[in-house]
Amino acid sequence: MVGFLIGLMIGGFLGICVMALMNAASQADEQMKHYYSNKEL
Repeated sequence: MVGFLIGLMIGGFLGICVMALMNAASQADEQMKHYYSNKEL
């Protein structure tokens, strides 16, 4: 039971970290699109 709870906490924490990294990458992609589209003008 204790192992299940520890695994649940670790899995949840890792899931949140991956979600934050995906969000940061998405925002960086948007900024890169705006940067390159403005650079070509």
